[in-house]
Amino acid sequence: MFRNLQFQSLEQKQLLAADVSLSDDGQLQIIGDQTANVVVVARSGAQVSVSADGQTSSFAANAVKSVRFNGLDGDDHFTNRTDIASVLMGNDGNDTLIGGGGVDDLRGGNGDDVLLGGGGNDQLHGDYGNDRLSGGSGDDELFGWYGDDHLEGGDGDDYLSGYLGDDTIEGGDGDDTIKGHEGADWLFGQSGNDKIYGWTGDDVIDGGSGDDYLSGWSGNDILLGGSGDDVLRGHAGRDLLIGGKGSDSLEGGTGEDFVITGWTKDDADYATLDRVLGIWEANDSVDTRVNQLLDFINRRVRYNDGKADEMIDNRDELDLFVLDHKDSFIDG
Repeated sequence: MFRNLQFQSLEQKQLLAADVSLSDDGQLQIIGDQTANVVVVARSGAQVSVSADGQTSSFAANAVKSVRFNGLDGDDHFTNRTDIASVLMGNDGNDTLIGGGGVDDLRGGNGDDVLLGGGGNDQLHGDYGNDRLSGGSGDDELFGWYGDDHLEGGDGDDYLSGYLGDDTIEGGDGDDTIKGHEGADWLFGQSGNDKIYGWTGDDVIDGGSGDDYLSGWSGNDILLGGSGDDVLRGHAGRDLLIGGKGSDSLEGGTGEDFVITGWTKDDADYATLDRVLGIWEANDSVDTRVNQLLDFINRRVRYNDGKADEMIDNRDELDLFVLDHKDSFIDG
């Protein structure tokens, strides 16, 4: 009986630890189990150490060419504290994957995951669940995929794609490309000369500083140019376009669009913008909606004549324009 109990205890200990090995081609492989694994890979001098669930393994640093982690089930936490390139896969569970200073490929899998790229030009894939992705420094590619995700590009010229779900995407510093795809997304270019595309859904797009290109595509969108010389295109749907500071080019596209020139204290107040767009989206006549907007923001409005016009405004005060179909607007 005693020997049988001792055998069961050793077997349980083996099942609760991640498996660590080094392949002939220099890939450091860490395979988790069905529990929440905690793994840290670090380098000290000529050694690379792996701390996995309280157990430590060491390898010659010049023999380790790459790192691969497969988390399997459980809420795993993996940290790469080296500059060695890594592929980190969380799989099932709410995982936290932290890349190092090299080129990392982080894939959350199922669950609500947190992915941090760190240094280097990284790829981050949230996959399923409501994930949070942060590229860090470097020119990173972030993909939220399924769920309501939060993506942050950080430093560098990043590519950020929300795909399905109602996503929040922040480009950070650098000249970023941001695509919301499906869902009602909030897209922020922040610093740099950014290209931002809402695609489907009712999106809010804020270019921030820099000379930005903003495109709403389908849906009833809010587009804010911010500072800089921006290009705003509403495309289909009832859109609200706000040029902001700088010499901007604004085009409503198809549908009845609402254009504001200049810069006001309400430009960064998204509750106010949401209220304005709600009035504009209402199932009322144009006259009714315009009057309600005038009551709400107490400004003046100018109609076009229904033709494909180019409207040019050089005034400093706030002007409102109601556009239809293929009208364009230039704010000087």
